[in-house]
Amino acid sequence: MRTVIVSVLANNKIGGNIESIWRIKNYIKQEIIMKNKFLFVYAAIITGLTAFSPITDAGCGGAGRCSASLAKLRIDWQPLASTSVETGANVDIKDLSRSLGMMEQPEGKPFIVFLSSNENINEQTVVEQTTLKDERVSLGSKFFTMLEAEGETITKTHPYYKWIGGRKLPRVIVFTNEGDRVGKLEGQPSPSKLYAIMKKAAAKSRIKNLDRKIKDYQKILTSLDKISTLKQALASKESRDDSRSAVKEIAKKRKAIEQDELELREAEEKILSI
Repeated sequence: MRTVIVSVLANNKIGGNIESIWRIKNYIKQEIIMKNKFLFVYAAIITGLTAFSPITDAGCGGAGRCSASLAKLRIDWQPLASTSVETGANVDIKDLSRSLGMMEQPEGKPFIVFLSSNENINEQTVVEQTTLKDERVSLGSKFFTMLEAEGETITKTHPYYKWIGGRKLPRVIVFTNEGDRVGKLEGQPSPSKLYAIMKKAAAKSRIKNLDRKIKDYQKILTSLDKISTLKQALASKESRDDSRSAVKEIAKKRKAIEQDELELREAEEKILSI
């Protein structure tokens, strides 16, 4: 294969040999994505659309969340399985709702279908890095069954196209626990718009006061952040001071932390109970 040499003199980010045109295109694509991400955030600030709280990891000591909190904020995605449904068969989205209900509690959870895009890279990046990383959306997802699929595969012959089809990708469709569609968002929906629809679906699915649950859950995350910071401080002190009094004090504080963590787990279970 002919070697193509690329030199970006403006910022000197790429130099040397690149084995294929694809790598050049990929680099340019990533540059465009980064610029669009910057423009999106800038526009959000200018227009006052800063109600969302994106998830960031500040390593316990900044404005972001610590690792323990970030683990709680990951969305548990499941594949949208339609392999058991014959193409063109006479199906109903409520059938999917019933099957999900069998896997969850008796009444079932409301559910969200996220159709990603391999073609609309800019919009996909915005949705992944802002909309789906908003704390309200991430924590709210714990009360939903979260399903995802590649949007380009959802054509008019797909058994669920009637309910999840549309004009633009990426696409988010929100349903009640009984399979009634509450809303559909396409392109680059703001976190506030998605969360508003999630609240409606939750209320129609007998989930009381989603706002209150999320605020209580955020308090748990903040407590976990404090515990993580305290653990770091104790580890640092332990490495510096191995005196008998220091060892005794550290052991006492760690025991107290274990009790705090137990209470937080109990509080979390209570919040998640629908």
